[in-house]
Amino acid sequence: MSGDPGPPQLCCIFKWLNNYYVNKSGSDFSGNGTIDNPFKSLCNPLLSIINEIKDPLTIVQVFIGSGNYNNLNCTKEFNSKINLLSFSPYKNNNNNNNNNNNNNNNNNNNNNNNGQGDIIITNFNFQIKGSTVQLSGLKLIYDIENNSMEKIKINDSSKLIISGCDITLENQLIGSYFIHSYGSYIGLLKSNIKSSSKIMYIENDSSGSIKNCLLKDIVSNQESIVVIDSYLDTVDTIFENIYSIGTSFLNSNSSIVTFSNITFLNLLVDGFHPFTSFSNSLIDFSGFTIKNSFFQRGFLRIKNTNTSIEGGVFLNNKAYGSNSETDSLIIIEDSIVVSILDCNFNGNSISSFFFFQNSKIMIESSTFIDNISTFLVSNNSFVFLFGVEFSNCKSSLSKFLFSLYQSISLFDGISIFSNSFMGSVLQCIECSSSFENLKFYNNEFFKNPLYSNDDDDNNDNTSAFNIKDGLVNIINSNIHSNIHWSNNLIELKEKSNINFTNTQFNNNQIKKENYNLISIEYSIVRFKSVNLENTKTISGAIGIFNNSLFGSTNSNYSNNYCSTSGSVFYFNNNSNFLNSTINELLNNTFNNNHAVISGGVLFSIDSIVLNIQDKQFNNIFSNNSAFFGDIYASNPTSIRVELPSSYNLRLESIIRLYDQYNNLIIRNIYDIEVMVTMMINNNNNNNNNNNNNNNNNNNNNNNNNNNNNNNNNNNNNNNNNNNNNNNNNGSLMVKTLNTAIKNGFGLFDFSFKSIGKNGESIYIYGNYYNFTIYTNRSLTNIPNYSGSFIMNSSNLCPLQYQYYDDGECKFCQVGSILSSSFNDGGEISCIECFSNTVCLGSVVYAIDNYYLLINNKTAIGSYQCPVGICGNSLCIATPLNTGLLCLECMDGNSKNGFYCCSSGQPWLIIIYIIFIILFGCLLSLIKYCNRLTNSIFKSAIVFFQINSMIFYAYPGLYFIQLFRFSIDFISNVCIFNQFNYLYKSIITLISILIVIGLSLTDFSLKVLIKFNFFPKFSKRLLKSKISKQLSNNSQSNIFKSIYNLYLILFQPILYNLISILSVKEINGKKFLLIDPSISLENNNNNKVILAFISILSILLLLSIPLILIVSKFLKNNFFNINNNIGGNYKKSFKYWDLLWLSINTLICIFSVILLYSPDYQCIVIFTIVFIFSFLNYYFQPQRNSTIYQFDNFSNLLQIIMISFVGSFVFQSIPLKFSGLLITILSHLLIFYLIKIKL
Repeated sequence: MSGDPGPPQLCCIFKWLNNYYVNKSGSDFSGNGTIDNPFKSLCNPLLSIINEIKDPLTIVQVFIGSGNYNNLNCTKEFNSKINLLSFSPYKNNNNNNNNNNNNNNNNNNNNNNNGQGDIIITNFNFQIKGSTVQLSGLKLIYDIENNSMEKIKINDSSKLIISGCDITLENQLIGSYFIHSYGSYIGLLKSNIKSSSKIMYIENDSSGSIKNCLLKDIVSNQESIVVIDSYLDTVDTIFENIYSIGTSFLNSNSSIVTFSNITFLNLLVDGFHPFTSFSNSLIDFSGFTIKNSFFQRGFLRIKNTNTSIEGGVFLNNKAYGSNSETDSLIIIEDSIVVSILDCNFNGNSISSFFFFQNSKIMIESSTFIDNISTFLVSNNSFVFLFGVEFSNCKSSLSKFLFSLYQSISLFDGISIFSNSFMGSVLQCIECSSSFENLKFYNNEFFKNPLYSNDDDDNNDNTSAFNIKDGLVNIINSNIHSNIHWSNNLIELKEKSNINFTNTQFNNNQIKKENYNLISIEYSIVRFKSVNLENTKTISGAIGIFNNSLFGSTNSNYSNNYCSTSGSVFYFNNNSNFLNSTINELLNNTFNNNHAVISGGVLFSIDSIVLNIQDKQFNNIFSNNSAFFGDIYASNPTSIRVELPSSYNLRLESIIRLYDQYNNLIIRNIYDIEVMVTMMINNNNNNNNNNNNNNNNNNNNNNNNNNNNNNNNNNNNNNNNNNNNNNNNNGSLMVKTLNTAIKNGFGLFDFSFKSIGKNGESIYIYGNYYNFTIYTNRSLTNIPNYSGSFIMNSSNLCPLQYQYYDDGECKFCQVGSILSSSFNDGGEISCIECFSNTVCLGSVVYAIDNYYLLINNKTAIGSYQCPVGICGNSLCIATPLNTGLLCLECMDGNSKNGFYCCSSGQPWLIIIYIIFIILFGCLLSLIKYCNRLTNSIFKSAIVFFQINSMIFYAYPGLYFIQLFRFSIDFISNVCIFNQFNYLYKSIITLISILIVIGLSLTDFSLKVLIKFNFFPKFSKRLLKSKISKQLSNNSQSNIFKSIYNLYLILFQPILYNLISILSVKEINGKKFLLIDPSISLENNNNNKVILAFISILSILLLLSIPLILIVSKFLKNNFFNINNNIGGNYKKSFKYWDLLWLSINTLICIFSVILLYSPDYQCIVIFTIVFIFSFLNYYFQPQRNSTIYQFDNFSNLLQIIMISFVGSFVFQSIPLKFSGLLITILSHLLIFYLIKIKL
């Protein structure tokens, strides 16, 4: 195959130039072809003369005058001796007058320019061999056949150029082609072709070029353009109103065909073949438009052809067909290099755009907007999509957007958004697909009545991702704000695998019951670093069915909502979590998930799933909720019977209905049948034979009504009863009754009122139960259930603190309790009762201020609570306090101290910020005051700080917490909801840094002076500042102010550090002591926050000591210790501040670590404060007597307060008033300050 040689050059070197003229006024007999004596026709004798030319360098130009030249049939060939033969309009006509000449010249020029003219040539048939023929500015009409021969045939490297012509091929011309090229060149330039018939046949290494042409109003019932072993280049051409019937308009085999800047407009392709067909070729489409066309069998079919399609626009086209293999718009088969780039598909209604088979295809940087269509169908192919956008599509006519069968695909950077689908986005059958950087959002899915039965939801295959026996990877993707009204969003079946990595699911909704966001059957799904948030479903976000497996690592599940059961997971039929390795279920977080009925996180119908709460998996659960089973729930699986106690007069026994996770089934009403069996001594046998017979008959009737399993159970029960009869020489009595279980409980009467109490033994059997739901609305996820229950070792014992021993359920003796672990013999045994716990067999409780920790039915330890938090094993602090040691809050609310708040009051942060700013500004002023004012101010602030630490656990404190920079400064009021102690600690440190920054500036003094506030005080401070700056020891004065600031801030910094480093161990697990709701078990986020707080606090605490050590080492007088420390104290007590800091350090430490032992805390801190107060009173270290008196008063007031809090009088006061009383006593110090007129 050869390339396009381009049009011939008329300016080449030639030896002879022969011009001939043809005009309707001339003569074929007397004319000689000159301008004065032209020929009349184009054939004889003109062509005879031309064929006699032998010089190969001759150029022949034939000039044709206006007129109609009809029924020409030139049977001779143009010989190979002519370099160029040109037919063009006649520019001069001497037979007319000058005016006519001018007019004709103008007309001819117009004809040449416009490709139109009044020269009409009809049926101009000829052949070219070895020559070049050019037709310019003519109107060619063919309306009769030429004995089935081609109209124009070119052979032997000939060239035919048709430029600026208007060509009409009438409908009846179906036997031969207009142009047949054999090893030659055809050029159609700036010409129009219309009507029908065959246009060109190019073969045997020919080449063709169609440029700037219009092919319009063509009816083609055979192949109009055929390219075989040749080259065809089509540029800047329009194909308009083409009606192709029964065959392809263009067919190529073993050729190179290129299209550039082509417009296909109003095509109508009807029949069994596409508009264009290529095989074993090289195809290049570049910059083309297909618009307003209709296709029955598609536009393009490619087989074993390398193809490039770039810059295509598909606009408002239609194509319908049920078979994507034959009816797709573009069909590509057995092709290994196919590139589709920068295409735009808009407003089309087509059953399928692409069909790929045994091919490799890349589609890149394209848009698919507002189409009703399947985009691609792939069979055993490699498909790669990069940067393709799909939006505003409505797929009511298609079952899917992508269909992959036994194919491998990669979708990278795909955006699918704002679509309304009535089918799937992806159908993947036995395929392998990978989605990277997928953006899938704001799509809505509906049931498609065209492809489903309204009465059969199983045939509604409209899941967005429908995967069967496939492998799919979705990486770095975002799937959010999608709604499915009739099916699952993602569905896996038949041994499929799908892996999600670094993917976000957010705000997706499934509107139909029994469908999920992700549904898995006989398949495996893995989540890795996935966020599943804000999902709303009726039947759970992830449905794991029929022996399927699910794995999840480093993923977050939060704020998901289910209107029935299992907000995140819904299991059935032996499905489970992946448990081959621990790494399959590691480091997941489940927060704020809610199911209306049961299973706040997980619901299981009949599967026993892996316990993902096991600490080895390091999964975190918080604030998950349901009507019952905040985390796990299942169908009812067991009945527990609670007998009346021997000292209780009631005769009813209690039945409790539980699921497999020990959740009480507190929803719906269940009908249950109970059999009561009684053993009676021989003394009563004769009196009750009839009763025995009746009861035995009743028992037999029950056996007949039950299934085989129940028969076996009844037989076993009867055998056991018979054995008991033989052993006890007694007789058997049985009665059967019905009861209902409502809200998890049911009652039945076990007594035989006609029997005396002497020698009576009672056995209870729950013989069988059939669940029937009586509510108006049936819960399909808890279907009717039937089974059997027998109180034996497999069910263990129904009551708390019971253990099973030799056929009996027993309680431990008084003073002992059931062990939570097995003894050396592998059996459960009784152990000595815990300290601070009362053990009375069936009743176990902790004494006041202690919390009894219970695991399942067994107590595992007692722990002391902070003051006023728990009593008699109940949480008494607030109705919201619950959980471990009553120090957790319902719904994850925040705490003020240890007391839970019902809601947050964010506006209070304004008061806190104002205090911090005013406090920092006050410190910036105090540094210019005299030594007396500085010292008393420091002591007063520290007094309030110490009190807020010592009495942290008491409710009712107001405002004194502000002095240690706590945002909890109003009792039982939290500023922020769901804000734990670690975040409060960070705010404290930030506040301290703000105070330090303000105190080191002159901002406050400048404000007072500028606005003339307190002029006398301002002038005094300004004078003090100037004097200190002018003094020789000004640098020492700067250090003194920093040192005094350090003494004031030392306590809150140290308390903050100790509180976040103190750990409380409960049942082998570590929690933050000051807030046990914060777990320290493998929580990386908490560890990072703890490290940050610790490092910053330590740096602040060591700041002054480091400055002193460095200055001492460098012998820097600026930080001379002797001059800057102990200025308020006598010379022999200049290091008194070190003792004062040591005392405060001990108070901070014991205030935290003894929070759970209020009595010991009171004694220890009282001792520390008393010793320091005595030393201060005895040695009188202060230079100034006023400072000395103030320190003694504050110490004495603190001793009185601590003594009073530890007294019996204080403990008799209601707890809610205790903190208020402490607040009032603390503020007595302010009255003393007023008294001394500081």
